[in-house]
Amino acid sequence: RFEAGTQNIAGVIGLGSAIDYLNSIGLEKIHEYAFSQCSALTTISIPTTVTQIGNYILRGCTSLTTTPSLPADI
Repeated sequence: RFEAGTQNIAGVIGLGSAIDYLNSIGLEKIHEYAFSQCSALTTISIPTTVTQIGNYILRGCTSLTTTPSLPADI
């Protein structure tokens, strides 16, 4: 059981592993709301292989410490 206010640490670790996997196989498009409401997400790196980004991908990501840099051709 989770105590009130306890973050889903396993979910955050799993998300990081999923992102690493996607980076390893090549990622071209990030769909709308892809990371929305990931309040424990502190950083994100968008690979240069990405050519399309949907709307609101970081909506509700309140713990981001930096603004992600986008590939130049998006």
